[in-house]
Amino acid sequence: KEKSSKRYKIMKKGEKMKSEDAKKVAQVLKTSPSTLKAGIEQGVIPFGACIKTEKGSVTVLFPEKVKEYCGVNLDY
Repeated sequence: KEKSSKRYKIMKKGEKMKSEDAKKVAQVLKTSPSTLKAGIEQGVIPFGACIKTEKGSVTVLFPEKVKEYCGVNLDY
């Protein structure tokens, strides 16, 4: 089956934040992955977005913006 949810269109420009990517980016920013996620949720960190869902939330990273902002290359 082909997935046609609007969520997949959003995900084309960003990728769901993986724990290893969160650790990598947080280390460069000298913070923790949970602080990184909180900063994205609050709109303080400009290279991601938090999408609220019925089951919780999804944090998305924009690889081009991550590289531009902190020099970390995410392998997507």
